[in-house]
Amino acid sequence: MISPVIRRPRNAELPACRMLLPEAFGSPTRDFLLAVGQEAPYVLGAATLLRMPGALDGVLIRVVHTHRRQGIASRLLERMVDEASTLGASKIAGWIDALSDPAAEGFAAARGFHRVSRATTYESAARPFMELYWSLRRRLAERGRIPAAARVSALKDADRVAVARLWADYIAPDPGLRLDVIAHQLSAGSYAESPVLFSGDQLAGFLLFRSQGEHVTIDARVVTPRFRGRWASIVLTAAAADEAARRGAERVVFTWLEGVRDTAKMASRFPGEIRALADRYERSLGGRVPKSEDSAALRMVEAASKVRVNHHDR
Repeated sequence: MISPVIRRPRNAELPACRMLLPEAFGSPTRDFLLAVGQEAPYVLGAATLLRMPGALDGVLIRVVHTHRRQGIASRLLERMVDEASTLGASKIAGWIDALSDPAAEGFAAARGFHRVSRATTYESAARPFMELYWSLRRRLAERGRIPAAARVSALKDADRVAVARLWADYIAPDPGLRLDVIAHQLSAGSYAESPVLFSGDQLAGFLLFRSQGEHVTIDARVVTPRFRGRWASIVLTAAAADEAARRGAERVVFTWLEGVRDTAKMASRFPGEIRALADRYERSLGGRVPKSEDSAALRMVEAASKVRVNHHDR
């Protein structure tokens, strides 16, 4: 069995990291590890993670195809667990794609991880989605059912802490994460143009929306109880359709966590197919969970970014 050196990558080795973990690049908050051998290919595997309050999250491991099943992924994971324990983290967590890497469940389970949730990714044509919500919004407007005080703002211009509080209250609470962490994640990069709905000065809901090439992705839609079953969800989603059209989207992707019925219900309106089933796995390390006066969830952000545990080295 190979005994690679596990260390941080040097600048000249970053291209190898990018080849093994392309989906992890673009996030300035990620740490990387390399498994390095004595002979070519010198880079045998790579791992990445996010340092969060009280946890190492977003774990992703890849091993060069010719060197799988030689214990390299196990060594990378052991190093991450050691670092998490040194930091006093309470857990280490990541995502496994149950469709593309079904055997990874056994790898995770054998190393003390257990499944805690699932995120579904579903893809459909964008045009029917846009036309339906434009039609619904037009019908509401013609009947005078959209209040004059209703307005839509981009997330980048809204009170991100208020949006984070709504996320924490209605999506997937995790007591180990704080509102300021969620607020930072929601405002970072791809979610900046997501529509946030107000009725006067009252926050009515938001829709997390991002775009990449011909795809637009809806990761979550939340409407407060006062405005549910009325006009708010239609206005929010039609605003996302406006942005999708502006960007020339051809496909729309929906992601949702178990128990989050709103996005799943929205996706069911359109014929399409499931693209990924991302299972979240966690391992408790017994460290201290940071105190917070509010609970919040980062799970959807990670799932939406398709950052998952993907071990091929068993």
